Amino acid sequence: MKNFDIFFNSKAGKVERLRYQLNETEQVNKFLKVWKLADDSFPEQRLNWFGKTESLGSAKRKLDSLNDTIKKLNDTGNVKISEKLLVNHIELDSSQLWKLNELHEIFELWTLETSTSTSNIDHRDVEGEQIDGFEHNGESDEYMISLFEHINWYVHELEWYLSGSLDDPNYKDYFYVVRNSWSRLIGEEWVPNSDELTDDDYNQMERVNMFGKIYLDFATVGKDMSHAFRTDDKTLIERKNIAQQKFFRPSVNIKFVNSDYVEPPEEFKKINFIAPHDFTEKDYKVYYDWCEKNGASKYGYDYKSPSYNLGRIPLGETTDLTLDNFGDFFDEFDSVHHVEVPNFSSPKKYISISDKGSH
Repeated sequence: MKNFDIFFNSKAGKVERLRYQLNETEQVNKFLKVWKLADDSFPEQRLNWFGKTESLGSAKRKLDSLNDTIKKLNDTGNVKISEKLLVNHIELDSSQLWKLNELHEIFELWTLETSTSTSNIDHRDVEGEQIDGFEHNGESDEYMISLFEHINWYVHELEWYLSGSLDDPNYKDYFYVVRNSWSRLIGEEWVPNSDELTDDDYNQMERVNMFGKIYLDFATVGKDMSHAFRTDDKTLIERKNIAQQKFFRPSVNIKFVNSDYVEPPEEFKKINFIAPHDFTEKDYKVYYDWCEKNGASKYGYDYKSPSYNLGRIPLGETTDLTLDNFGDFFDEFDSVHHVEVPNFSSPKKYISISDKGSH
């Protein structure tokens, strides 16, 4: 059994290891193959990481930060995002999800059209696409990249709140994405692409809410069908911009959720994405009904095929943290330092660590 060690930094400069025991599966083998390719691509490990804490208490502060970031982007003179996409404090519910959906699409379109997406994520062709309420002149710099990535960050955090997934005031989770940058050119040799996901791989998917598990991350610019469903993003289907995950990439996510979970009432008609168990047949019926109602078949999406399954592929699990101590750990060790896979792939140096995330 192989281990996957994520090392975290504390604000005081301490480094602590979080060890995951990887599953002995074909999916893990495919993932490790591309992770090692990434470590071999450069003389040093180049991680791009994104971390967030979900709770009701911070929702309004994130909302203000999102609006402020939009205004800063408009102030650059290179971008114009309509004020109708600013999220207000009055309707803190699903009636404003369409704004987050449009902002996510704006982030995606700008990222791809200005070629700022990183080499460790996949993307679609965007030639000729336009979004009402958004204009840009093609200019890009580090400041604008940072602002757009923060828009993406806030959008993902606020989605959970506005969609009603965080109705429990005691709910809190810690979620991290860690991506290893890679180049397919090693020396003068052009290496093969990473493996494509097969139906068997897709059929391993499960809900990303199991305490202490590590998953293959989405690592694709845009939203897949399940993300569009969760955010009721019907327009994405009509635009034919659904982006399913196709490849194994050197990218993982981890999640830890507290135990204050209460099952929703029987009349709850959606999928409760924060449930601490896997998706049920009832969940899939709700998902499929939404797809059909919103024209997924009409627009060519075979949403009942394995590639449209809900969730992500599990890679392993840790026993280093418990329900009693995981909150204290992430409150102290809140940034990623580097990753090692002992006796398989361990980098000699580590650089370019950041909290920027593109997903």
